[in-house]
Amino acid sequence: MPSSTERRAQAREVLSVPLTWVDGSTAHTRDISAGGIYVLVDSGAPIAPWVSLELTVRRLGLRFRAFAQTLRIEPAGHRTGVAMRLHALRMLVLP
Repeated sequence: MPSSTERRAQAREVLSVPLTWVDGSTAHTRDISAGGIYVLVDSGAPIAPWVSLELTVRRLGLRFRAFAQTLRIEPAGHRTGVAMRLHALRMLVLP
């Protein structure tokens, strides 16, 4: 029977919030960790190998900005799931 060994370096937290790409298009997060994020985009939406993204979590009073590298693209019901590695993550306190 195949092993289901966890290979992630950081623990993931479930977090479903809107996410804005720098070009203004939107997606929703499914989960996030210190090193990566999984987002759900509309099926057929263009997915670049590298993107700049911004994520605001108002209840925490924080905004995150990062460059993200696309690692995996997969069907997710009527949407598309995208696994991304985060680079140059910046955290900003909301005014």
